[in-house]
Amino acid sequence: MTAVVDRPDRASEAEPDQRTRTPSWLRSLWLHAFGLLVVLVALLPLIGADSVFSADEGAAMIQVDVLDRTGRWSEASPFPLVDPQGERFGVHLSHQLDDGTFTYFGRRPAYTLALLAAAQLGLGLAGAVGLSILGTVAAASAAAHLTRHWRPNLDWVVLWVTGLLSPLAFNSYWVIAHALAAGAVGWALVFLFGRRDRDPSRRATLAGGVLLLAAGMVRSEAVLFAIALAVAFLVVDLGLERTPRPRFVIAGLAAAGGLLLNRLLASTLVGTIVGGASGIPSTESFGFFDGRVNALKATVLRVSPGGSQPIDFLLVLGIAVAAIGVVANRREPNARLFGRLAVVGASLAAARFALDRETVVPGLAMAFPLLPIGVVALRPRHVAKPVGRIVALTSILFAGAVLLTQYDQGGTAEFGGRYFAVMLPALVPVLVVALADVGSAAPVDARVAWRVGVGVMAAATVSMGLFGLHASKARVSQLVAAERSAVQTVMAETGEPAVVLSTVNAVSRWSWDLYADTRWLIVAEEDLAATATSLDRAGVSKFVVVGWGIDPDVTETLGAFERSDRTVAWAGSPWSVSIYAGGAA
Repeated sequence: MTAVVDRPDRASEAEPDQRTRTPSWLRSLWLHAFGLLVVLVALLPLIGADSVFSADEGAAMIQVDVLDRTGRWSEASPFPLVDPQGERFGVHLSHQLDDGTFTYFGRRPAYTLALLAAAQLGLGLAGAVGLSILGTVAAASAAAHLTRHWRPNLDWVVLWVTGLLSPLAFNSYWVIAHALAAGAVGWALVFLFGRRDRDPSRRATLAGGVLLLAAGMVRSEAVLFAIALAVAFLVVDLGLERTPRPRFVIAGLAAAGGLLLNRLLASTLVGTIVGGASGIPSTESFGFFDGRVNALKATVLRVSPGGSQPIDFLLVLGIAVAAIGVVANRREPNARLFGRLAVVGASLAAARFALDRETVVPGLAMAFPLLPIGVVALRPRHVAKPVGRIVALTSILFAGAVLLTQYDQGGTAEFGGRYFAVMLPALVPVLVVALADVGSAAPVDARVAWRVGVGVMAAATVSMGLFGLHASKARVSQLVAAERSAVQTVMAETGEPAVVLSTVNAVSRWSWDLYADTRWLIVAEEDLAATATSLDRAGVSKFVVVGWGIDPDVTETLGAFERSDRTVAWAGSPWSVSIYAGGAA
């Protein structure tokens, strides 16, 4: 029985299906998916696989290493005499269990176990990153399949746009489960939406629910997406005056199941969390409303991670010019102006890239220009079918839920609003179709200019992100190399794991592969001398201090200890690594 959900509207029936003119080899999504996998893997050595970008990645890798070495999910504080309450525990945002030990990444045990399995392959950090690459390929393939509900001939285009020109390209190269969750959500939608001409089978509906549940176990925002999807299923079915399909129940159960099963797994494998290692508290605070506004700016609108720069206006202006091109084409469908405006927009975006190519763009609308331009290009026919309405309503509800619940500072280290990643497989197909429809009545050269222009804009921002990712990883690698040299020096002289004091919360997590050979404490700069005195009483004769912007004159001595060596991470760097000796020696 043909369902209303997948009946093509008149507009789509009138559109020519270019698939009949497309070579068979070009239509093979498996071939395109394999090609995307090859490209993403080939880029890995260029971007770097020997260090992390986000401190959260380091926490995950520390957890995997501890689990692999000891078989346990938690460890005791290395200095109960110096830090009896665990307030200075060396890994920021660790969680304290009811037995007094600390777990590093215990709130997502399913993802940790997946990383552990990857670690068994002996590929180190590259193996862990490989999971994210596979997640991006899965998400892009799912987006391509979803495109067939609108325009089957664009499925392979959507695959490459999702995999290489969206924020998922960036998410492929870090050890956080955004790409994996996006892949699971994307294929859940493929199963739940069914084929173009029929509703999904019961098995497909159940498979979609299982994938949504799995996504919710590795990323909290996937739970929000499942809730938004359940509401959208129900609202659209009621709006069509038909009996709601069981899909809304399955999506709702998947949301609850992912949340509850993750908690059950965490409490069973890891233990009961009673507190956390707060590290050095942030001096920045917001009220609820101000926090929402700041989060909106950070995760949607910001170009530069450290705040706005004058050159950021080039990218903003480029996106605006291309959006004006959409409006111009709507008023004069036969004119060439829209194509010329796209070229101008691309030139502005390329200029922003040329002026500072190492920019990890945090805002979704800025990192993924196809989103704001595509939204302007949307026409009623693109969301006329039930599947289009479901995608639109789910995206709106989900984005609102993320903005209401995320941190005041957004995702901190991120490209393209990382908490929005799971909606990209659903959203990219309709955006690409809308953008492809712009200028359908215009001359061929104008259409080519339009498509090349918006493609260049997307490529420019993703390239900035990947160059910035490479640069950030390189700087972290240099800092860790300086730490490693100091740690090895102290270990050679003392014969025991080196004591390391960090004045920045993230450092120990960046230095995840050093953690097993060290005893870390997070200490505010003004508390270094007092902590040195406590270490002296505990019998420590040498220790390392890692910090940012520490005044070398003020810290020449710390208590009974004197600085014996000081190294900066790289020329002109504010990061320093110092060795102190004395005290109990």
